[in-house]
Amino acid sequence: MNTFSIIMPIADRKDMGARAIRSILNQQYPHFELIIVDDASKDGVDKMVEEFRKKDNRIKVVTHIQSMNRAISRNDGMDSCQ
Repeated sequence: MNTFSIIMPIADRKDMGARAIRSILNQQYPHFELIIVDDASKDGVDKMVEEFRKKDNRIKVVTHIQSMNRAISRNDGMDSCQ
């Protein structure tokens, strides 16, 4: 079984982020982990992501307390990959 990681940085895009997460979770191939890197969002992304995480154990969350740039967010996601 081939497993892969999807890294999804997100910053203050709660509505678009929820759509993207639903799309990823609805894929037919189930063997993946979704690593969501919340880059210090202030619009409720953390609560939205937590609701998804509670329902699907393939989701991991990395949270930045302070906003970083996209490259750092992707690298932090890579560091969390299995």
